[in-house]
Amino acid sequence: MDPDCKPMEAPTIPPLFPRMRNTLFSTISTGINFNKYDIISVEVIASHLQMPFTSFDEMNWWDLLLQNLLRTKYAKATPVQKYAGKTTLACSDLMACT
Repeated sequence: MDPDCKPMEAPTIPPLFPRMRNTLFSTISTGINFNKYDIISVEVIASHLQMPFTSFDEMNWWDLLLQNLLRTKYAKATPVQKYAGKTTLACSDLMACT
């Protein structure tokens, strides 16, 4: 989103060489007990933002961002990602803490 809350065009980014891409994403992991993240409670104040996305595909992000998420081997969104997607697309404020 731009400062006026309008969708921006996807950035033009030169392609990475395969070796660079593999190096960049090879050290990323989902973290310890990642499958238990879904039990983390989330409080959303704005009623129109209370239904989270259930997958990265629903978030309607740029292809480059989705491809990079897949390269990180994240199979599903974290609770913050599920709710932050709609919040940021609505140009609302977000505060997340653990």
